[in-house]
Amino acid sequence: TAGCGVTTESITQMRDFYYDVKYWENNASLGYYDRKQYYMKQIETYFIDDDKNYQKGFSTILDTMFSDLDTLHGNSGDINTRKQFIGSAQSLTGYFTEVSKELQDLQSSCNVEIQTTVGKMNNLASKIATLNRQIDQLEVKGGKANELRDQRALLIDELSQIVPVEVTEAPIKDTNNAERVTGLNYYRVMVGGQAIVDGYDYKTLECVPRE
Repeated sequence: TAGCGVTTESITQMRDFYYDVKYWENNASLGYYDRKQYYMKQIETYFIDDDKNYQKGFSTILDTMFSDLDTLHGNSGDINTRKQFIGSAQSLTGYFTEVSKELQDLQSSCNVEIQTTVGKMNNLASKIATLNRQIDQLEVKGGKANELRDQRALLIDELSQIVPVEVTEAPIKDTNNAERVTGLNYYRVMVGGQAIVDGYDYKTLECVPRE
């Protein structure tokens, strides 16, 4: 019947900060090993030694050269044997030259990714600082910034997959009355021992390539 329903007075976010921290810690490890595995697999392809695909790798080329060297040792006066060994030695040096070029190209690709990632970190830090202000503006009036807090947690999720983060949040107390909380919160995000987000402020990172 009318008038016998349930009235919702408020919706409060129930979230355990302890489990958030554990997730962010594990997420950082996952992100680190994921990228490491990606680049290790790229390097691994340079050393594939697969006769089925007619791709000669380090083992085959090196074994061929030593085999030709043994043959030359027993028949050093034969011109064709000498030419065969010289050819296999040139194949080995050519292989190293090609691998060196591929590794340099991979390093360049990695540098570009790092630069892009740093830009992403700066963008995330900016958004988190903005949300800190919006959350305080709402909660200082007694409101519940559930959606904004969820958005901020998701941004920390993204950031934690790039680098290990340390997050602290504490209520700001009245300077004239230590027992009274103001409704505002001090929210800080640390990366590598440095504050990348400090309340409403944030710091940008710069990617500087080595010479």
